[in-house]
Amino acid sequence: MVRRHRPALFLLASCALLACDLPLEPSVAEVRREVERRAGALVSVEEQVSLDSPASTTWDATLTSSSGLVARVRLHVPKGIPEGERRPGVVLIGGFDTGRHAVRLLPLDVQQVIVSPDYPAEFDFTEDAEALRRLDELRDATWDAGAILLLTADYLEMRPEVDADRIVLVGASLGGFFAALAAAIDTRFRNVALLYTGADLPRIIAANGEEAPEPGRRLGADLAALPVRYLEPARYVPAIAPRPLLLVNGLHDDRIPRESASALMSAARQPKELVWLPTGHLEPEDTALIRALVDTAFARMPILADASSP
Repeated sequence: MVRRHRPALFLLASCALLACDLPLEPSVAEVRREVERRAGALVSVEEQVSLDSPASTTWDATLTSSSGLVARVRLHVPKGIPEGERRPGVVLIGGFDTGRHAVRLLPLDVQQVIVSPDYPAEFDFTEDAEALRRLDELRDATWDAGAILLLTADYLEMRPEVDADRIVLVGASLGGFFAALAAAIDTRFRNVALLYTGADLPRIIAANGEEAPEPGRRLGADLAALPVRYLEPARYVPAIAPRPLLLVNGLHDDRIPRESASALMSAARQPKELVWLPTGHLEPEDTALIRALVDTAFARMPILADASSP
């Protein structure tokens, strides 16, 4: 969630009212069926090297599903993997402005195979007025974002460097909301980390709507949250158990209130862990924080922490 998108959170919530033919607040089972239907199965992959360095190779890929869903992803493969060795695979989804470029934000010495998907193309707008002209295009985007994570897991499974039994899912900022949903649906994600994410969508929307005057901000947030109640992470984190869940949040985060982070922790089941860092919200240009997040999360996710002993 980058600052220029704060007003857009309200707009996306309103657009989601048109998202599909399901009820306003579909059950978890209905959400699962819809996301799985949209994800389909991976039927084709087009790859090309985007960056080759002494430490790793970065690939851009276009994934096409049997459902017609198309996803653009970026893959980081470290060099020097011994023949026959399979590494853990990480699906990483960040905020609006990172998309597949999240891979490029990671430290160069990361030894896992990591893939980051773009958000659906419909999310690519900078002004509310532009989005209002594209309501028809936006209507399915919130559903497809979750489906793309399942399709990305299909892609990791087929990579020769990846151990299909050691795939993890990391969602940061806005990506954490879609990651919670995808992790509840797809048990291939053996470990899950939600970074700078929380529960209680109205509270989060209100915190991100500082342009709106009080007291209307909270009322507006309550109304804006109605169409996207199906995205409430607290609905999905219980289903992640017994797989380990890691939550990392900032003590001074002005976009994910402490109460929201604590509420998400309370909704989750064991095994779970909440780590507080003395930071504000995650920003793509904050390389020091990204380094700290990678070190913190990877060291606490069993599959990644044990990666040195395949």
